Amino acid sequence: MFLASLLTMAIMVNAIAVAPDGALWFGTGKGLSHHDGQTWTTFTTSDGLVANRVEEVAIGSDGTVWIGAKDGASATAALPPPR
Repeated sequence: MFLASLLTMAIMVNAIAVAPDGALWFGTGKGLSHHDGQTWTTFTTSDGLVANRVEEVAIGSDGTVWIGAKDGASATAALPPPR
């Protein structure tokens, strides 16, 4: 089910990171996607990302998710919580 959900999104995944709580974060050409095991949430520039094309994803020791894009960097501390 999880893989099928990812494939039906029809997007290119550029980066993947696993958070300490087991949640998965995906950097894609259409934003930063979060999967908690049941629900998908995607963040875009409308939510505060510096760019929609996310090239890198890293998890800080405090759980902050950092993303790298051609236009700069963003952190999840600046984003609304996953829905």
